[in-house]
Amino acid sequence: MADNTIQTATDGNFEAEVLTASNSQPVMVDFWAEWCRPCHMLAPTVAEIAHDYAGKLKVMKLNVDEAMNSAGRYRVQGIPTLLLFKNGQVADQMVGGVRRKVGGGMARMRAAPSAVALVEQHHAVIARVEEPPEVRRTSRTWTAVHNERGFA
Repeated sequence: MADNTIQTATDGNFEAEVLTASNSQPVMVDFWAEWCRPCHMLAPTVAEIAHDYAGKLKVMKLNVDEAMNSAGRYRVQGIPTLLLFKNGQVADQMVGGVRRKVGGGMARMRAAPSAVALVEQHHAVIARVEEPPEVRRTSRTWTAVHNERGFA
């Protein structure tokens, strides 16, 4: 990882670096694997989010091949998966690899929407995390934003 704002999560440090740390600021964990091409496509977007929200959002990467217990605990079945933690709990999630309609038919499986769309979705989620709880209950989820943008 070239970006020094992104730290590595492991089974050994997950409790302290993610769950406990999420009590003071939101923590986004990117579940990935070295062999996962879509994960590598998403990496620049994750780095951009880490840079843009430095000091407001902690960004971690967890290699699912090396930290199977943590991935299993949160039932990560597809990668890339991004989980957003707040107060020790999963506040939101996004799973990569979506189908997109093109020209009336189902297009080839895409690894992820464009980086710009992903960044916009993440900005919306971060804004949601920063909203007061009474507003957050009525806010749209990533899935809703994702579907509105035609990535269903």
